[in-house]
Amino acid sequence: MTTKKIKLGFITTLLLVSNLWILAQNQSSAIWALNTDNTSNTPNVMPQTAAQSPTENTNSAMLVSFFVGNWQQAQRKATAEGKHLVVEIYSGSIGNACRRMESKVFTNPLVADIYNNNYLVLRLNIDNELDPINRQFLNEHPVAFIPSYFYFNPKGDFLTVANGFQDTPKFLELGQNLINN
Repeated sequence: MTTKKIKLGFITTLLLVSNLWILAQNQSSAIWALNTDNTSNTPNVMPQTAAQSPTENTNSAMLVSFFVGNWQQAQRKATAEGKHLVVEIYSGSIGNACRRMESKVFTNPLVADIYNNNYLVLRLNIDNELDPINRQFLNEHPVAFIPSYFYFNPKGDFLTVANGFQDTPKFLELGQNLINN
């Protein structure tokens, strides 16, 4: 009788964990330990440093320009240019929400127009080593979902966070509403 209860408990736990995994994949969000990386192949950005991954697989079709550097550098540049700042926390290896953002949203010309003209966008990759400045950012701005988008005004004040996959209309609406307010 006890062996049957243990087996039943194990099977129930296994089913629960697999269902949670499927749910997390379907919702394209998860809580993970955080690391970071900054990459870009776009003009008018800081050069890539040795601490950054030169082999990261990026989607070359993305039209949104990404700043390369740490979050303090991005914040200073955004303030100097009078732009809002978006810090994207993402992963190249977990969850398809990040890949869907790259293939569906960051490739959209309307998204690129709004974000390239009004925002400085910094990507922090949790798959790579955190530098102390980006670790400080993550300590001050806890991440519950991957991807997450932290929005700041040109003065550096935190505005809001958007969690998980954002479809194109939603991402456009959020970006436009924040620059209009």
